[in-house]
Amino acid sequence: MSFVRYIDDNPDALQEQTLQTLYPGTTTGKSLTSVVPPQNAIAFVRKLASGAKAVANASACGSVLAGQTSESDEHEDVGVWLAPGEYGAGHERDAIEALGFKIWRNKKVSPLKLDATTHLPETFRPAGATDDQAAFSALLAELRDLTFFAVEGGPGSSTAYVLLGRMDNDDGWAGLIGVGISS
Repeated sequence: MSFVRYIDDNPDALQEQTLQTLYPGTTTGKSLTSVVPPQNAIAFVRKLASGAKAVANASACGSVLAGQTSESDEHEDVGVWLAPGEYGAGHERDAIEALGFKIWRNKKVSPLKLDATTHLPETFRPAGATDDQAAFSALLAELRDLTFFAVEGGPGSSTAYVLLGRMDNDDGWAGLIGVGISS
């Protein structure tokens, strides 16, 4: 397995809730592998997660990935890193496997669209153009082969959201995982 679950050593309560939904019955804070990402990848993913949080908070929602379509703001996007591999469009099942989403393996996967200019999910409605949003969009623009998809049918009417992009210099894939709730 090539996945380091998340980069933040001290997840806040909303990130913890996201991890518990995506990985029920596991102890969060534990990596799924001993592979250590490059330092530049760690720094990048931390900025990505921090940017997602700032943009979501400014837009009165918990998750940029789930956006305002989620009926709950109890989940926050979590930064992730995957070692080099093929996780772009058409390889969603490979990404699910690498992420260790055991309960999500046989669920319905739906590719989702990103705005061509901002690289934000098309379903996300930002409160307005802000410096935080511009900085977050610039981070997303640094990634190649951006892919965004949902995995439906999780516990408690949850949907997992995954946004991944290939980093330069063969440093693997960086992205975000999130959860949305719908009834």
